[in-house]
Amino acid sequence: AETHCEPGSFVAVRRRWENGDNVELRLPMKLSLTTWEGNADSVSVNYGPLSFSLKMAERWQKYEGHDANQGTEEWPEWQVFPESPWNYALVLNPEDRLAGFEVSVGSTGQGQVFTSERAPVEIRARARRLPTWEAESGTVGLVPQSPVETEDPVETITLIPMGCARLRITSFPWVAAPPS
Repeated sequence: AETHCEPGSFVAVRRRWENGDNVELRLPMKLSLTTWEGNADSVSVNYGPLSFSLKMAERWQKYEGHDANQGTEEWPEWQVFPESPWNYALVLNPEDRLAGFEVSVGSTGQGQVFTSERAPVEIRARARRLPTWEAESGTVGLVPQSPVETEDPVETITLIPMGCARLRITSFPWVAAPPS
């Protein structure tokens, strides 16, 4: 039997439960953008309550620092670095800012879902590399003021839930899509 619930309310499921019973929960999810006026007018992509980050290839390296917090042989410390481009500006259509975003919901199967390889939801987005947005002191530089300009070609990038990304670019500068 289906039960519908209004936002902000509760539903109690009262029944005699048997082995093998299942409950299927369907939550309506909507694609949206958050504009961060205090962060150079950058945007974040959301699907329902989830915020999304750029899916990046990673390179893991054992930390060889000489400070007091250095790990032990049994519990080494690690550093993670991007092995794929990260400095993208999202391409936004001024008339419909969500045009060109595609949501793909899949099954993760068994195991840990909070990894970039097993993300249960992905969003494809149009973006352009922004070569002027560079790393500073081993980390991402400040997000450039949007809208930005770049001549790099439009690419399709993949966004994954922020909780699935170990390296995170979640606030993106944006570039206006050319008029069609």
